[in-house]
Amino acid sequence: GYAQGFDVYEQTWLDEGTTELERTETITQFGETYLESSDDERPFFLWLHYVNPHTPYDPSEEALAHFRGDGVIPRGPELERVTGYHGGVNKKHVAVDGEDHWGDYVDRYDAEILIADEHVGRVLRAVEASEHAGTTLVVLTSDHGESLGEHGYYFDHGFDLFNPSLRI
Repeated sequence: GYAQGFDVYEQTWLDEGTTELERTETITQFGETYLESSDDERPFFLWLHYVNPHTPYDPSEEALAHFRGDGVIPRGPELERVTGYHGGVNKKHVAVDGEDHWGDYVDRYDAEILIADEHVGRVLRAVEASEHAGTTLVVLTSDHGESLGEHGYYFDHGFDLFNPSLRI
């Protein structure tokens, strides 16, 4: 029922066979196209729901290159592959063989933040270039944080009430 009340609605997270990066691009292009083509002077509500950063962390190699091996985040402990989200990396979210350390996943997480930031920037530039530039209110929020090993909980959310998941 998410489409209720919207004149135009496009849902990307159920698209089978598409990657999170492809969905992110689709969302950004939707926003840019809407802003470029809208010449209606009436107020409007445009909601773009990005999911990144989110497991499985699968950023582009270009984005990952900004963080991998930069010396800022230590590789840290090698993480076990586990069934749940406590004590190691969930088997379903193992990134790449050989990237088994905590820092490898934090680098991937940071790369996804970079990608999300770039896409939000594109939409903000589209707002500035549109006829709505001086009359648009932009609200940016998040639905949850992500645990990066705090309390032995790795790379997910939803099964605890610790600050990494609650504070956004």
